[in-house]
Amino acid sequence: MGKVKGLLDYPLDYSGLMTFVIDAPLGFLAMLWYLAIFIVISKAFDAANKMPRRDKAARAIKKNQMLRDLFRRSLGVTLFFLILCFPFVHRYEIFRDHELRVRGAFDWDDTVYPFSTLRTFRRTVTGKGLIFWDLDFSDGRSLTTTAPSIALIEKIVSLPGVETNVAVSDHHIHPKAKP
Repeated sequence: MGKVKGLLDYPLDYSGLMTFVIDAPLGFLAMLWYLAIFIVISKAFDAANKMPRRDKAARAIKKNQMLRDLFRRSLGVTLFFLILCFPFVHRYEIFRDHELRVRGAFDWDDTVYPFSTLRTFRRTVTGKGLIFWDLDFSDGRSLTTTAPSIALIEKIVSLPGVETNVAVSDHHIHPKAKP
């Protein structure tokens, strides 16, 4: 039986930046989580305002019940959103000197993209200002990533035969001048 590979099976000599690619609107889900927690807390405040005023024993019992319900509901909401968000952060990328390795959370093996087959490297800016980097390889595969390091971009731009729309000078990235 083969050895099961884990996230820590990689050597520590990688150059470049490990980037996390998000394929879902996690900010929107986080905003919904904040809203859900706010609703849970506001219901707890409503329950606190309805507690008996004069009977101290009944008030203590009601307070304990209210705190238990607050904890249970906020834990339930948090677990729900963690389960909902987990599949969306599903891959990470490691750039080495001669290749790019990509592994998803549910993959046993990583996918290797050698830089020798890299054909195009393009910077794409969306309408909201998000920057994506598109890599196209000669075997027909393509990959979109975010936030590679400046050193990695310098290395990719300097590779022979790679078509790109950016240039790097003095550790600054700028659009390549059109001929």
